[in-house]
Amino acid sequence: MALIVEDGTGRPDAESYASVALADAYHAAMGAVSWAAATEGEREIALRKATAYVEAAYAWRGERVSSTQALAWPRGGACRDGIELPSDEIPAQLRRAVFELALKSLTSDLMPDVAPEVVTAESVGPISTSYGTARNGGLTRFSLVDAMLRDLVLAGGAGGSVRVSRA
Repeated sequence: MALIVEDGTGRPDAESYASVALADAYHAAMGAVSWAAATEGEREIALRKATAYVEAAYAWRGERVSSTQALAWPRGGACRDGIELPSDEIPAQLRRAVFELALKSLTSDLMPDVAPEVVTAESVGPISTSYGTARNGGLTRFSLVDAMLRDLVLAGGAGGSVRVSRA
């Protein structure tokens, strides 16, 4: 099945923010040998998984340009460094983040299932240990991807810290 790529028009059937060809060029430049070793079908699946991850993991600035678009981008009213981003384009840093996640998805699950029951405290004799679920519901975080997307997400939307300033 051919990968349906969001082209900035708000496609209702889009599955990915980037094409295999763009991902191939990025990973070739980055020296990602495992990407080149994957079949085209595996790379398409990886891009779908990476796009699904960013759709689930981040709360974006701005608003969708169409109520029928399949993905969160394109968006209107989103700014980077005080400059409004075009509402008919996919930001380059979003595509790069998808490329990085797609590479990771070739060897690991980006969104593993989280066990519904977690031990919060356990004692064996004088030794006690406490466990807890992550506040993000167990969603795996990727530091490089969070950094790439920092300017596109709402404060706290990337699972990182929030910048606070006093007047």
